[in-house]
Amino acid sequence: MVKKSVLMVLTKDILYPHLDGRVYKEAISLTKHGFDVSVLCRIYSFKDVPRTENYDGITIIRHLCELPKFKYKSRIKQLYQNFKNARNMANKIVQIKPDIIHAHDLNALLECVLAKRKLGIPLIYDSHEDWPRFEQSNGNNIAYLGALLYENFLLTHVNFVITVNHILGQKFKQKRSTIILYNLPEEKKFKAKPDIVKQIRKKYKLQHNIVIEYHGVIGRTRGIDKFIDAASKLVRRFDNIRFLIIGPGYEDLVNEVNRKIEEIKFKYPNPPKKQKSNQQQRIVKKKKKKQK
Repeated sequence: MVKKSVLMVLTKDILYPHLDGRVYKEAISLTKHGFDVSVLCRIYSFKDVPRTENYDGITIIRHLCELPKFKYKSRIKQLYQNFKNARNMANKIVQIKPDIIHAHDLNALLECVLAKRKLGIPLIYDSHEDWPRFEQSNGNNIAYLGALLYENFLLTHVNFVITVNHILGQKFKQKRSTIILYNLPEEKKFKAKPDIVKQIRKKYKLQHNIVIEYHGVIGRTRGIDKFIDAASKLVRRFDNIRFLIIGPGYEDLVNEVNRKIEEIKFKYPNPPKKQKSNQQQRIVKKKKKKQK
């Protein structure tokens, strides 16, 4: 029996600078279920990477495209360059001739739609992010509207959607059959090594604290504002809680987050000690009177 071939399409490398865990786990799962899986990566240089390689039974194909020149003042020129790259990638997909195309994220969907129309094969859209909302969170409502219309148009060519949470799931279910695949680590990798945990706690002086962590891309739609607001309220009440934020984000938003954190530090440099109850205060006063 001939294996069905699935071609996953990315606008970056799956392995470098670090392994894309979500794409890797999906690819491995498909290979275990009898599919022949390849990953087509759009890259801008072959420096230090091979054109093709096999990684845990997954065939990785790297396709060279022209790096968009973001120094262009004209947004139209940038969009034109991106369209050229999408058409270039679409031609490569047609050349490979898979049985199923699996597009990872909105920025890889156009080339997959173009290839699907030529090949007449199923197309899966794997939405890792709410791209339109991400644009809106950066204060660009025009880009948000453009991204929303763009995604809705391309969705008309998609057969099936995979996404990361129930909020996006509800959004896509109105238009296409959708399943939710959460970004959860494997159970065996979930627990950090005790010595590493101790090192981190020692480095940031957290040995005796309860630590609440935000881990992920810093964006308004991801709840960072609520996290900081909760932190500002909790530090007033508890002296043993600390908050940790780990993740990348746009410079303007990261700077704004840092400013808010500094404001909290200024207002509450040391969490107030718990006040004694009225009953406890009365007992203390009685003891003092007896001593006199």
